[in-house]
Amino acid sequence: MKKLLLLLALIPFIAYAQNDSIPMKNGKIEYSGVVSAPGKTKNEIYITVKQWISETHKSSKYVIDLDDKDAGIIIIKDNIFLSNVVGKQKKFYNISSFQTIKIEIKDERFKYTFSDFELGYTFMDFWGIHIGKLDAERFFVNDTSPKNEVSARVEALSLLDNKMKGLASELNKFVNSSINGNDNW
Repeated sequence: MKKLLLLLALIPFIAYAQNDSIPMKNGKIEYSGVVSAPGKTKNEIYITVKQWISETHKSSKYVIDLDDKDAGIIIIKDNIFLSNVVGKQKKFYNISSFQTIKIEIKDERFKYTFSDFELGYTFMDFWGIHIGKLDAERFFVNDTSPKNEVSARVEALSLLDNKMKGLASELNKFVNSSINGNDNW
């Protein structure tokens, strides 16, 4: 019986640890990559990244935290809706991700880093509506929090991973397709 209880207590940790696709750095979730843009200047890449931010967000002026063209650094505070999840106990979860996106630009390449993840949640149960925000790592392993249903947390982790990989791919494609073609209109 004790072994069964121990196994049940470890399920969230096992589920979290088994997702090898989540990149970790110093115990924190962090996505990063260097993207080449052959033949393109720092200025061309900078302008295209700013255009991507403008087209990806409702208002770029509200998400840009740092914009230093000379240093080639743009930092944005981003948030992405992940999902509505219904847990096993029929609780309703609304989960969003808040993260920092740092883009460092040089001639012919740029580096993106997605870090400082927090997950905002809203859930409803018999006692009412609960709203909170936790760093992503704590959200996935904290059994004492009210949202301790493993299936909802594992689904949120998978959604976060898919969204971040999609965002990185979208940025790469946007920069490389936009700066490769000027249609001379």
